[in-house]
Parts: sequence; C-alpha cells; structure tokens
Amino acid sequence: MELVVYAEWRSATELTQDVEGAFAGAFRPADASVCVWISPDDPHVLMVAFEVDADGYEGALDAARAELAEAGARTPAVGSLERVTAMTDEGYRAWSA
Repeated sequence: MELVVYAEWRSATELTQDVEGAFAGAFRPADASVCVWISPDDPHVLMVAFEVDADGYEGALDAARAELAEAGARTPAVGSLERVTAMTDEGYRAWSA
C-alpha cells in the first residue's frame, strides 16, 4: 500500500536555504516524490513530503521515522523531528514527539 507522508522538523534557530538543501541532499536525493521546504508560516519548521510503500499506517510511520532519523543525523541543523503523518484517501495516522 502506498501512503503519502508529511513530516515536520523544528529547529531552535531560523532555517536557511542551505539547511533545506542539505537535508534534501541527505534524504532520498534521487526520489522525485520528495518535497522539502521551509514553512512559510514559521521559519523554524522544515517540512518534508514523500511516499512510502508499507503495510498500513503504523508500518509507514515506523519506516518513515527511521528514514527521516538517518537523514536528520546527517543534517543536525534541521533540529528535532516533531510530527510525522501517514495518509491515504481513506484516512491517516500521526506520530508526535
């Protein structure tokens, strides 16, 4: 089952385009389904959207969190992972720190 995942990272400092680019380069750089952007409402929040193939919501959340943690370890300036949401047309599940 393919799910869309949205993730939010929060940094203590305002994020820059350099940090955004570094995270994009560390997280699935060849995957066209990935979008990375700094929230227009809060410059401390980095948003990530991508697709995950998993057996249900909990499997998608677990896989996404593991993958995001690896990329976050390579780009610590993004801060901490605050929220991950996995969704389909039928519903969604979310994890929050």
